[in-house]
Amino acid sequence: MALNEVILPRTSDAMSEALLSSWLVEDGQHVNEGDLLAEVETDKAMVEVAAETEGLVVRAASAGTSVEVGAVLAYIVSGDEAEEFLAGKLHIPGLAASSAEPANMQTPVEAPEVPAPSTVDEVSAPAAETRDPDGAPAVASPLARKLAKEAGLRLEDLAPGSGPGGRIVRADVEAGKSSAGKHAAITQTYEKQKPSARQMAMASAMVESVTTIPHFSVTREIDAGPFIEFRQQLKNVGAAAPTFSTLFVMALARAMEQSPWARRTWTDDGVILHGQSAIGVAIAEGDSDLVVPIVRGAETKSLDQVSAELDALIGRAKARRLNPDELTGGIGTISNLGMFGIDSLTPIIPPGQSFIIGLGQVRERDASQVSRDGASRYSLTVTLSGDHRVLTGVGAAMLLRSFAEACANPVTLIQELRRVM
Repeated sequence: MALNEVILPRTSDAMSEALLSSWLVEDGQHVNEGDLLAEVETDKAMVEVAAETEGLVVRAASAGTSVEVGAVLAYIVSGDEAEEFLAGKLHIPGLAASSAEPANMQTPVEAPEVPAPSTVDEVSAPAAETRDPDGAPAVASPLARKLAKEAGLRLEDLAPGSGPGGRIVRADVEAGKSSAGKHAAITQTYEKQKPSARQMAMASAMVESVTTIPHFSVTREIDAGPFIEFRQQLKNVGAAAPTFSTLFVMALARAMEQSPWARRTWTDDGVILHGQSAIGVAIAEGDSDLVVPIVRGAETKSLDQVSAELDALIGRAKARRLNPDELTGGIGTISNLGMFGIDSLTPIIPPGQSFIIGLGQVRERDASQVSRDGASRYSLTVTLSGDHRVLTGVGAAMLLRSFAEACANPVTLIQELRRVM
C-alpha cells in the first residue's frame, strides 16, 4: 500500500505530547515533498510539520487536540490508494469513519418555555422545589426563584426561607442580596485559566526532573571584572562586544573541553560520553514560558560565530520557530537571572541533561577583600545543580573551577589565540 504516515516528532527530551494547533492543508489535498502540513504547539515552540513524500493528505487527528509523540497526524496516499480515497473507498485501519449526520435525520424541536408571570402571588402560587444544603427539599415561590436567578443567588444558600414550611420568599432573596453585597468588598476574586500546552509540558518536565534526578548543588564566587574589562576593550577599538550570555557559553564550553566527566549524561540504557559540548541557554518568554535552545560545539567556534548563533536562536525562540534538533541533546544549561537583580539561584536540571548553572547579578566587592585576594572589584555567585548519577561533588567543583578560570581569562575564549597559547 502506498500509504505514508506523518507522525508527531519529538522536539525536546521531556516532550510526551503536543497540541495540534492548526492544519495548513485540507483533507484530500495534493501535496509535494517539503510542503507544510500542520502547526504543532509544543512546550518549547510552534513547530511546522512538513510532508516527506508526495500524495493526497488524509488527516487522522483534529486541530485543537493533544497528540502523543509518535502518534499519526495524517497519512499521505498515492497511486491506487489515492484513487480509492477520491472514490470514497479507501479504508485505513484505526482511522475513524466520517461522523457526518445523515441528511434525512431530523433534529427534534424543543418546546418553548413559558415564563412565569412577574406578578405571581407568593402565597397562592405553587412553589419551585430544589434542595437545601442538608439535602432536604427547599421550596421557593416563582417570584423568589426569578429574583434569585437575576441576582445570581443559589436557592440552596437561601434555604430555609421565612415563608410557611421554610418556603423561600421575596424577602429572603432581598436579604441574600444585601448579605452578598456586604461580602463582595472583602471577597477575593480570581480567575481560573487553562494552562497552555507549553505550560503543561514545562510543568510535567519539572516534576519529572525533581522526582527522578538526584539533585545536589555547589556554589562559588567568580571574578566578573575581566569580562567587563574585555568587553570595554573591544568597544574601545571599535569591535562588537559579545553579550555576557555569549561569554558565559564560551567559558562553559572551554571548561567542558577540559572536563570530560562533565560531558556525560544518564540514560536508562547507560551513561553517554559526548565528544563535544552541547550547552542549553534558558530563555524566558513572559512570566510563565521557558525555552532552552542548544548551542553545540562552542569550543570549536569563534566568539562571533557563537554570538551570531545565539542571537538567531533567541530570535527563533521568541517567534516560537525553533527546530526540534535545536531543543534536544543538551548536556548542561546556563540560567542567568542577574539582569533581574537576583544574587543567586539554585536551578532545576532539565530532563535528559546532567547539570545546570545558575548565575546571579554582578556585584561590587568590598574594598578590603579586593586588596586581600587581588581580584577585581566585581564578582558574581555561580551555583551548579548536578545529577549525582553522573557527577560527583568533586567533579562539579572542578568544573566550576575551570569555568571560573575561563571567566577570569577571556583571552582564552578567542579561538585564534588559543591555537598559539
